[in-house]
Amino acid sequence: SGELVKGRFLDFLQEYRERITVPPPTADPEDSDMDDDDDDENVQYYYPYIEQAAQIAQRQLLRRSSDDDDGHDDNNGAPQSGVFSNTLFVDFSHLLSQDEELAEAIQNDAVRFEPFLQRASKTFVLDLHPELDQAAGGAAGSTCYFVAFHNLPTILPVRHLRTDRIGRLS
Repeated sequence: SGELVKGRFLDFLQEYRERITVPPPTADPEDSDMDDDDDDENVQYYYPYIEQAAQIAQRQLLRRSSDDDDGHDDNNGAPQSGVFSNTLFVDFSHLLSQDEELAEAIQNDAVRFEPFLQRASKTFVLDLHPELDQAAGGAAGSTCYFVAFHNLPTILPVRHLRTDRIGRLS
C-alpha cells in the first residue's frame, strides 16, 4: 500500500548512511599490522539525505528572509522558488542496496507511489527542520517537496519506450 511505501521511504531517508574511512592524524608504521575494520576511530558516517534536507532548509530560509527584506514580491504574487529548490535527489542504487523490495515497488509503479514519496520527503524535511514551518507561520504545509531518482539500473532508448512502460522508472 502507499502508506507502507511512505513509511519505508521515510525510514530510508533517515537511516541511509555512507561509511567513510578517515586516515589517522599520524600514521605509525608499527600499527600497519592492525586490521582496519577493527579501528572504529577512523570511521565516520555521512548521511547524504539529511545533508540535502539541511541544504533545502537553508535555501528556503534564505529566500524567505530576502523576500521579507524586500517588502514586496517581484513575481506578482507567484511563489518564488529556484529550480529544484524543494527536490531531494535520491541515488536509486542507495535505495536498492538498503531496501530492495521498496526499490522494486517504486521502480515498477512510480506514478502510483509518487504522492506518497512526496509526503515522505516533506515529512522528512520538516521533521529535521521545524524552523521552516515556524518561519512560514505554519504555511510550510503548502510547500511541495519532490523526489528525483538518478542512477537507475535500466535506461531505455526512446525508440524502445512502449505503453507498458508508462508509469515505471525505466
